[in-house]
Amino acid sequence: MLETGSTMVCNPPFEGMNPKNFRVLCRPNEFIVVLFYKRAFSNFSASKVPVLINNTQVFFPCGEAMFKCACAAYFKNWDIFEKVFKSNTPLEAKNATKEIPNFKPKEWDSVSYHVMVEVQKWKSCDTEVFYSLQSIHDLAVKNQVEIENVIFMESTSNDNLWGTGIDTDDMAIIIEQSNTDDILSGSIYTPAENLLGLAITSVFQEMTGKTHEAYMSEVSMTSTLFALCEI
Repeated sequence: MLETGSTMVCNPPFEGMNPKNFRVLCRPNEFIVVLFYKRAFSNFSASKVPVLINNTQVFFPCGEAMFKCACAAYFKNWDIFEKVFKSNTPLEAKNATKEIPNFKPKEWDSVSYHVMVEVQKWKSCDTEVFYSLQSIHDLAVKNQVEIENVIFMESTSNDNLWGTGIDTDDMAIIIEQSNTDDILSGSIYTPAENLLGLAITSVFQEMTGKTHEAYMSEVSMTSTLFALCEI
């Protein structure tokens, strides 16, 4: 099952981005905010990186499939794991874990952010994603913005857990009118949590200054994505 791959089709993450779904805001010497939704950096965007599971290379076509397979593995439900893995769309993968009979929300919530960070590490090994993140790093250097002052936000009103609870256009206005401390602290979107954005921010800070080859090797050797789930 793990060797056959999935038929899931996802759009490339950085081609022809609509400004309503992707925007980079920079205040030189202060901050860079990357607003994204749907394709750019989204878990629904394509990922062409093989994840190592028990020394086997497994291709998950997008981050959502990785994340939801990890959820199924955590609860030891291999029927749902296979259903997610063979999903035809990211949305189908997202919805599949709703069928886990022994799902415990509080237990999953206690580990889900860590799992998401691990998913983003693997996603960032994708050549296109890696060099797109690198371009944000280059922009920070050019504008003398400290790496810790670069933050990613999934700007959508559809999600106030993994996203900001605010759409891109409105979030851009809020950022332009806010001071740097409030932006970097996340208070501008509280009580939303922006957990996906924070996971990408964490990975971005970890990968800066490394070559693609070195970063891929590091992730392969240190990943706990499925070790956490005791697959």
